Amino acid sequence: MKAQLRILLSCLCLAMIVFFYSCLPVSGPTNTTYPNLKALIKSGTNLTILDTALSLAGLDSSFTLGGPFTCFICTDQVYEASGISQQYVLGLPDSTLRKLILYSIINGSYPMSTLPIGPNKSATTVSGDSIFITTNGQGTFVNGFLVIAGDVQAANGILDAMAQPLLPPTGTILQIAQADTVFSYFSAAVARTASAQTNINALLTGGGIYTVFLPTNSAFQAAGYTSIDSINNANPDTLSRILSFHIIPQRVFTSDFSTVYMANTIYPQGSVYFSIVGGTTYAVQGPADQSAVEILITNLMARNGVIHEINQLLEQ
Repeated sequence: MKAQLRILLSCLCLAMIVFFYSCLPVSGPTNTTYPNLKALIKSGTNLTILDTALSLAGLDSSFTLGGPFTCFICTDQVYEASGISQQYVLGLPDSTLRKLILYSIINGSYPMSTLPIGPNKSATTVSGDSIFITTNGQGTFVNGFLVIAGDVQAANGILDAMAQPLLPPTGTILQIAQADTVFSYFSAAVARTASAQTNINALLTGGGIYTVFLPTNSAFQAAGYTSIDSINNANPDTLSRILSFHIIPQRVFTSDFSTVYMANTIYPQGSVYFSIVGGTTYAVQGPADQSAVEILITNLMARNGVIHEINQLLEQ
């Protein structure tokens, strides 16, 4: 989905937990017969976008008769805050809707207490892609995003409400960057490193798992690279050194951050510091940075890792 990188994911306040439970029955009828997943979703006054998506994707029967499933869902408010409105859903191809929905579902009925502790324990979704689950002192997270309300029981599974939508990977880190013109300078810089001592293109296509702090075009422009031509004419080893400082050789979600957390980059002896500002904003900082750089879009899944979008080059 081309617009995936442009979807700004906003945090959900604690009050949404109360709202979620007020619109969905928490327990089944006294005869222990719970409604099926489809009926439960349809009865939720704040789940109309999901209900519409299920019908359009042809998944009503699966959620009525299939399962058991554990479903990581979002309320209408969360979807709308992320740019996924009712109108947006109506305009998506059925195949895209199916992928979006099935990426948020795993086979089996797993109460929160039985989900893996992790960190970042992989689970295969019904779509065939992986999600990554972590439970720590701050809560349970999927792909770095908080589960805000869990264990809503259905006859054929469980619903868990997410603070932000789970969006399936649309390609590798490089493919996602190359598909979005906001990152054309980064793509040009990666291509330019083909003759450098450390070939970033070869690195990111070599089968490893990485976290990339992905700089926008304006980040390069602010650092003096005023055009694509200036990237194409730059010293390949200089660009390689700059890019290397933005890449960590492991998968790191914001749920892995503590107040201050350090991780080594692929730049020799290089490291960056992560921080949480006010409990809701995440930032990263290189040793030579005057201040922390806010992460604009967090936890964007790629097939070979995770992307965090930033608007300033990190300094080492």
